[in-house]
Amino acid sequence: MPRAKSDRIVTHRVELGVKEREIADSMLAAYGFNRVAGPIVELMKDVSGMIVLGGLLATIYPQIKLPTGESNMEEVVESIGTGIIESIRDREEATIEKQQEFAQQQNQIFINLLGTIFERGRGIF
Repeated sequence: MPRAKSDRIVTHRVELGVKEREIADSMLAAYGFNRVAGPIVELMKDVSGMIVLGGLLATIYPQIKLPTGESNMEEVVESIGTGIIESIRDREEATIEKQQEFAQQQNQIFINLLGTIFERGRGIF
């Protein structure tokens, strides 16, 4: 015997509270992180993978000097770490120099402004 057609539609809705939404967000973030971190960790297990990673990082940190010829994992990791530290130091020094140069320019502008004000103000007083 065939089933009778339904004469009404019933909708069920599940609502999540604040805590459940936070849990769902953290689960999605962890899932996304694992999708990215998994292949990177696999790549880092091999010396050639670390050299590729170091080459990619060298585009951001130009002081990275990767070893040539046969090398072990320790040498590659050490050269990447040293290169990153040196690049960061160079950037900090360049930033300090730029800040000092900017301050000197601002001082000169202020001095010129004061000179102009006093020049134009001579005839007034």
